[in-house]
Amino acid sequence: FTDIAAARFEIVALDHAAVLARTLVLTQKHTATTGTRSLDLIHIATALEFGAVEFLSFDHRQRQAASAEGLNVIP
Repeated sequence: FTDIAAARFEIVALDHAAVLARTLVLTQKHTATTGTRSLDLIHIATALEFGAVEFLSFDHRQRQAASAEGLNVIP
């Protein structure tokens, strides 16, 4: 909790319905072509819902889908 108190991390509300809706769209767009699985797509959908610009992943399929959605994938 010291990281939260020091403002290094922030607890934010998550709109679960919006993440689920976006995940369903991502599933239709990427699963057949990249083989990306549900949890990978939930992570991408969450990042997109929060307005992330960068996305950290070492999973090849997840990286493909995240990049296709406009996220700057690192490393």
